[in-house]
Order: sequence, then structure tokens, then C-alpha cells
Amino acid sequence: MPTITPALRTRARDLDRTTAIDALERAYADGQLGYDEHHDRTERARAAKSLGELHELISDLQLSTELPEPPAVRRSSRRGGWVVVGLLVALATITVLIWSVVHDDEPAAPAAATQPTPPPAPIPTDVVPIVAPPSVFDTAAGIRSFIDEYRARFGDTIAVDASLYPGGKYAIVTRVIAPDREQSFIYRGGFEESGPPSTRRPDDPTIDLAALNVDAIVGLMAQLPQLIGVADATISHASLEAESTGPHISIYAGNEAGEGGFVDAGFDGGVLRVYPYQR
Repeated sequence: MPTITPALRTRARDLDRTTAIDALERAYADGQLGYDEHHDRTERARAAKSLGELHELISDLQLSTELPEPPAVRRSSRRGGWVVVGLLVALATITVLIWSVVHDDEPAAPAAATQPTPPPAPIPTDVVPIVAPPSVFDTAAGIRSFIDEYRARFGDTIAVDASLYPGGKYAIVTRVIAPDREQSFIYRGGFEESGPPSTRRPDDPTIDLAALNVDAIVGLMAQLPQLIGVADATISHASLEAESTGPHISIYAGNEAGEGGFVDAGFDGGVLRVYPYQR
């Protein structure tokens, strides 16, 4: 793990924490992290206050995700600084002397009339603030709303992959922006770019969000605690991906004790494999 230098103490944004959590989810999905370690790192990422803490959590993972690099610590030269200050003071002194000589014999200009300060504009009291409703990704209405807004924003429902987070009420979706480029977006009632674009193979498969059987998937989410053998488990996230065998969705659930598992299913909601909690 990297040493936390002063530069790495740069304050993290919500977007940085979300990017790190998404990286941990993908590392968990492809087997780099076990459930307990994934759960621990995710909780630490949510509480992270600096970029250094986030880098520490994902630096050993095989991922293409890049968090923003903190600014380098800049060291100033005290001697050089005093030289610059001295030159500026000298220049200002010479300017004042020249101005005094040139304008010494000029008559004083009449004082400008003082203009009264206008009163401040009244604050409107009839404006209703616009508040976007939170997205709920474990309900059919919430998932359909996300797909509809995706279509409205991008003009289609094609994506590289997507991850839905019911607890955090947000989603991360990646789409093709050029034959060899893809871009991730974070969704919280609107779509915002998440990190820089990354490369992709032009023949890599994609998914169609509109092909998702939303009612069947929500029904599967309701059955997940029984399927994985953890009665008090709640949905942590669902990952939609394209495979050579076709698009599939992996739904993960767990409890506060770190007990959890997940289920792989097709877009039609049919269960492909269950990964129950191993006691």
C-alpha cells in the first residue's frame, strides 16, 4: 500500500468515493476480493476523507479505474520570494515619483457627486425549489425511471455495463462514445461524467437496458435473502454486464455482520447460478 504523503491528503469528493466503491464492486465481482474484505473496504471508502485513503483501498487491484491524482506539493524559495517582493516595491516607488512629477501642476479635478446606493432587490417568496426525487433501484418504478431518463439523455438504451446501488440511490453506467472509447457516468437524478474516457475493443459486446425484464428482476431481488441463506440481507447492488453467452445481471445482498452472497441471472430474470453465504 502507498505511503500517505501530504499531497495525498487532498480532500476527496463524493464523486471520488463513488468511483472507488465502483472499482471495489467490480473487483468483488471478478473474484479479486472476498465478501468480507469487499464489505470492509467499501465501508472505509464511504468514510474516506482524502484521495490518499481511496488510493490505498484500490491500489492493489487489477482495474483500469483511475482516481484523480492529488496536486503536487509545491515548495517556494524564500530567497527568490524576497527578491520578487523587493523588485515590485521598487517599481511601485518609481511609478509614484513619475506620476507626482507629471501631475504636480495640474489643477485638482472636481470631486464626483456621490451617488446613493440603490436598495437591495426584494427576495422572492413565491419560488418553489426543484428537488429531484431519489432513485429507488429495488423497485420496478425506480428502475424503469432510470432507463427512461437514460434514453432521454443519450437517445438510446445501449450501454457497456451498469451498476445499480439501491442503498446509495445512485447508479454508474458506461456507454460507448467512439468505436475504441467508452465513458462512465454517475446517475443521481441526472448523468455526470465519472472520470476520464477509457479504451475499449470495437467488437466488445454491449447490453440493451430496455431488454431487462424489470418486474422479474425486482421479484428476484425480493427472493434473494432466502436464495443466499441470509434472512436479514438487503440488496447492496446489481451489476448488468455483457458476456459471450449473453447479457446477465448479478445481484448482491448482505447484512451488517458481513454475511452475504449473490445470484447470477439472465435479463429475463431466470436464475443462472446462486452463490449462497458459506458458513
